Amino acid sequence: MARSAEICDLNAETPFGLPHQQGTQIATSVQKFMTLNPDCNALLGYAHVLQIAR
Repeated sequence: MARSAEICDLNAETPFGLPHQQGTQIATSVQKFMTLNPDCNALLGYAHVLQIAR
């Protein structure tokens, strides 16, 4: 659909390590965006950074 709309570059980013996220959910997301044949794929690790009290 995106390619037929003359979109030239398609990038996909999938975060992992989100609270309550399961491995099967990550795998499903990756499988879905791979069907779009993206030019660039990125898996981004989630890091929860607590504020430092001063």
